[in-house]
This record gives sequence, C-alpha cells and structure tokens, in this order.
Amino acid sequence: MIRAIVKEAPEKSDAKTDFERIALPHLDSVYRVARYMTRNDHDADDLVQEAYYRAFRAFHRFRADTNCKAWLLKILSNLNVDRFSRCSARFENVRYEDVQPFMGTGEGDSLPDGGRSFSEGLDDEVSRAVASIPADFRIPLLLSAVEDLSYAEIARALRCPIGTVMSRIFRGRQMLKRQLAGYATANGLRA
Repeated sequence: MIRAIVKEAPEKSDAKTDFERIALPHLDSVYRVARYMTRNDHDADDLVQEAYYRAFRAFHRFRADTNCKAWLLKILSNLNVDRFSRCSARFENVRYEDVQPFMGTGEGDSLPDGGRSFSEGLDDEVSRAVASIPADFRIPLLLSAVEDLSYAEIARALRCPIGTVMSRIFRGRQMLKRQLAGYATANGLRA
C-alpha cells in the first residue's frame, strides 16, 4: 500500500525516486515500532500508511543530512499521540465492575503479542517479559536495542527530553532484568 502512494504521486521523478531510495528502506523498522505502539497489526498498518503518506507529502522539508528513520518515527509518534488523544476523548471511563461480567475467564485469553515482529525465535518467557513492560519503557528500550537508534534520535521520535529517554531505557532494562532473573539462572546465563 505504501508503494502505491508513491506510484500514484505526480511525476516529480526526482522527489519520488529520492523518497523511494531514502524512506522506503525503513518501512520494516517503522512498522515494527508502530506494532510496539499499537500492539495490533491492523492499527499498525493504518498508522504506518498515514505516516508514510504524510512523510511523502512533506518530503521537500526533509533535510538530507539528518536520519530519515528518526524523522519517520517522529511522524509516526506524532500520529500515534493524535490517534490516542482522539480515542481517549471518545470514550468515557468505565468501572471494572460494569464490564467484568462480559470479560473472559482468563483461561486461554491473552493480550495481543506486543513484540511478535522482533521476537521470532525467542523463548515465550522472554517475549512475555518484554511485552509486559509498560509501553513508556518498552518502546524506548526496543528503539535502542532492536532499531539501534541513538538516545537523541529516540528523544526526537518520541518528543521527550533525552534524559527521559535514558531514564526509561535504564528502568526498562531493570524491569526486564528482574522479570528474567529466574529464566537466566535456569538457562545457565547467570551464576
């Protein structure tokens, strides 16, 4: 779908070619981050499509001396914040007691896997541990560890100070370390 946006654009071949060459190689990374943010394939698809659409329209403002992946992730993050704001404004708070009769028993019920795209080949316990970390800590941690972004790039993408990014990555690592202590010992990864 993203490639269709570029193909349908007017014949400014230099802009189209540059966008394809510079921005499209980051599509998988942007999708993984969208998946971390939304924990849902459908919402991630929509978010990425809108992000690439906006990036293409604003590509004339992109500076070639900057990191395109970080620029795309900033657009994605802004869209996600807007999406979340719109959604939370539409819904009123609901008491647990009001919805509890309609919820599953817990047997076989599960939350969407927040890290499926990067965790193929990881033990289920590791994937669950990563998915259980709150998004405020999980997303910066994964952007650093999996997407290999610098603290400054993560700060720009998530629209927060670099100190906050550093703190969240540190705290996310600590949460993961605590949750996986038994796993590490059982698998001989720690004495």
